[in-house]
Amino acid sequence: MKATYGNTTVRAWKINRENKELDWVKENFDNGNFFFTELKLFRAPTTVSLGGGIYGKVGDILIQNGMGVYTIISEKKFRKRYKNIEEEL
Repeated sequence: MKATYGNTTVRAWKINRENKELDWVKENFDNGNFFFTELKLFRAPTTVSLGGGIYGKVGDILIQNGMGVYTIISEKKFRKRYKNIEEEL
């Protein structure tokens, strides 16, 4: 999905094991950049250039801002802070 936070447009994906159909999400899983750990946590790099790592759980929202920085927040915080402009789950 696409959403806005203030004047910034971001890409967002509700973390789940079944639906990885968004092109950017599928590509990152295929390349091994995104994966689920043995503890069933989702892992993503902190940036598109693969520095560091962040973790989330199923149901959290992965956000990629326009500069390629990833953030994971709860769905509750996402719904409160962001405005959906395009739903594509």
